[in-house]
This record gives sequence, C-alpha cells and structure tokens, in this order.
Amino acid sequence: MEKLACKTCGHLILPTTAKKNDGMCALCAKGMITEQCQVCHKVVYGVSTIHNGTRMCLSCNQDHSLKRSLQWRELCSDTLTYIATDSIKIKLFPAYTEVFVTEQCLGFYYPLCSLQFQWKGDQTTETVHIVSHNGLWFAEEGEPNNPYESFSMFDRIGDKYKLTGSLTNFSGWKYVQALYKFMEREFKHLSQTHESKQAFIEAVLASYPHKLGDFDKEYYIETYYEYTMRKQACVEKGFLPYDSIDKAVFSLFNEEHFIAIGEEIIDYREAGGVDRPLGVCWSESFFGDGNHIFAFLDENKDKVYLVNQYS
Repeated sequence: MEKLACKTCGHLILPTTAKKNDGMCALCAKGMITEQCQVCHKVVYGVSTIHNGTRMCLSCNQDHSLKRSLQWRELCSDTLTYIATDSIKIKLFPAYTEVFVTEQCLGFYYPLCSLQFQWKGDQTTETVHIVSHNGLWFAEEGEPNNPYESFSMFDRIGDKYKLTGSLTNFSGWKYVQALYKFMEREFKHLSQTHESKQAFIEAVLASYPHKLGDFDKEYYIETYYEYTMRKQACVEKGFLPYDSIDKAVFSLFNEEHFIAIGEEIIDYREAGGVDRPLGVCWSESFFGDGNHIFAFLDENKDKVYLVNQYS
C-alpha cells in the first residue's frame, strides 16, 4: 500500500490514517508538531522553552538541567564556607520598624526573621531580614517591575530595607494598608470574642467601616490572623544562636534545600546577579500554608532578593 505524505509535517503515513485525520498524521492531528532543537539541531516532537528563550528537545533540556543543578550544588557548598557559622544569630518575628525604613510596606510584607552573621575573616556584622507578602495575590494590571510574583528585591539602607518598586502590583493594594491597621487596632478584642479563625474573618468583614473593593480579602485576613497568632505565641523575642533555632522554622541553605527548590532560583540569580544564598524561612511555621521564602544577598551587599516558593 502506497503511503501518503502528511500535509503538515511531510512524514509518510498510511492512506487510512490520512483519511481519518484529514490528511495529517496522528501526531499532527493532535497538535504535536515537529520543531528543530536549537541546541542539537535535531527535528523532534516536544520542544520546550527554557528561561532565556532557547527552544530545546527533551534530551538537551535534561542535560541542561543536570549541569545547572551541579553548578547550584557547587554554589551551595561555596557559600557556606564563607559564613562564620558560629556568629549566626536569628530573631523570629522582628518588629516592622526593625526591618523597614518607612511605612511603605506596612501590611504588605510580614517580618519573619532577622539574620545576623559575619563573613569569615571580617568582624563586620551583616543583618538580613526575611519577609513575606503571603496573603496577597498579584494583579494583572500591576506594573511590570519589582516586586514580581516570584520574588521581591529590597535595597539595604543600613540594617533596614527600602522597596524600590510599585506596590500596585498587588491586587487590592488601595485597601491593604488601611485594613491591616484596622486589624492591628482591633485584633485583641476580635480574637477574644471570636475564638475561631473563620469567626475572626467574619467579624472583621462585618465591623470594618470602609469598602474593600475586589480582591481576596478573606485570604488576606486569614493570613494576618495566622501570622499574628504565631507571633504572639513566640516566647523568645531576641536574637538567639542559630543552633538553638528549630530548623523547621529557619535553616541555612544546604545542598538538599538548593536542589529541592528547582531551577527558578537559579534563573533569578543569573538575571539579578545574586551572589550569596543565605537561608530559608519555612512558611508553615509562620502561616497556615506553604509559601517558603529564600534569602539571597547580592555581590555588592546592597540588595537582598527574597524568592517565594509555594509548596
């Protein structure tokens, strides 16, 4: 039986296949077209795009990922050799005013921990804070700059942070700070008279005196409640040696953490010039869901990148 050429890709197929699929092979009929890999130059099915726009086949993609993972593992080991681990101290739930220079980010970012340490051979103490915007989603109409959905970048002003970017990236940004301040004023009363999380959410929505617009306010209030309850339950308020901190709350980077969090982190490092991975706050210890925050200090030590990873 003479075969026919697929009208899309040109591969020879049986006449019965051509009739069944309107002149196409089965793969083309399903939308699986061939394309040339930009790395090995083979014509294959299943070409994918990596972060820099390169289109590559599955085999080349796997090789690429392996090389990047090995580079990432090397970076892990190298970073930890630079930190004087006996100098590391952690403070959980620092006050907002200890972290930020202005009220700009109040209600948008929750302080999770402050990290103090020294580089080996240097007596200068570095201070880095890990903060989270958990509870807020990103708006489609937001500005295309910092913060991004997957990470936020802060300038270091002394030992504190300043956000250079636009909070309009957050859905409901017009309402967030006023709602946050209301909950700060009313939390003790509302949490005592409404003992469950859901009852607290309903009480806030019922008693808040202003309109809240179209954003996921229930999720924002829920996140605030979970964070505040955990903050109040935290007994230790000062800096503690790293070895005394529960590693389920905060841990320095190690090879396991680096490899587990995927290639997105490496992409941000390449894009922003991030030089030193530092540590991670595991979200379940601060909120009710998994939105882990990984901290990176750039090579000039004047910017901190905080990368969000949802588990």
